[in-house]
Amino acid sequence: MRECILPPDKSGPNPCLSLGPMITPGLPLLSSQYNVSIDNAASFMVGLLAFWTGFTTFFTASGATVWGKRPFFIISTTLLLGTCIWGFAASTWGSLVAMRVIQGIASAPLETLVTSTVSDLYFVHERGSRLSIWGVMQGAGVLLGQMISGAIIQAWGVQATFGVTAIILSILLPLQYFFVFETAYTGARPRLITLEEKMIEAQNGSNRSSNLSSHRTANPTRLG
Repeated sequence: MRECILPPDKSGPNPCLSLGPMITPGLPLLSSQYNVSIDNAASFMVGLLAFWTGFTTFFTASGATVWGKRPFFIISTTLLLGTCIWGFAASTWGSLVAMRVIQGIASAPLETLVTSTVSDLYFVHERGSRLSIWGVMQGAGVLLGQMISGAIIQAWGVQATFGVTAIILSILLPLQYFFVFETAYTGARPRLITLEEKMIEAQNGSNRSSNLSSHRTANPTRLG
């Protein structure tokens, strides 16, 4: 069961992490297509996504502790699929910028919650190999994503990269839905007893013992 959960989770960051650098080979084309400078194209297409991903991780990490990780994985992949379809069909610069903001927000869970999922599923001595695979998937998403997207951009254009990513995410989403179960404990947690409560409990126990002793003295048990 544990081994069925990790492959969809580990595969998710691959297209997720490639969303930022995959646009890099097509920045000159975007600059000329929408009449913006290359600096602005890089800032809004790559930098803006990275900013919102980093900003949202604070909320997804704390939210996953309260509500669990599975909802964040499913919602994240669904939003990424929707934004990739949006990016493929976008025809204005403002639409692309808005799409990248939402993509950055949606990318946060897939980038931050996989390592804690490994911690939920495995003992310390079992985590090394799983985390190393996660690291390889991260590197593949960042480095290979640029090479693959460069070939796609050269053949079909910049926005075709979003279409290809949407196809990958449409395969990943049902895998996550059916195989990624909740790993975080979200039930009731034991309440810590304060020192004052311990003293009151000890006093009550002492009073009960005294009352029992007095009762036995007043009513001795007759033998025979």
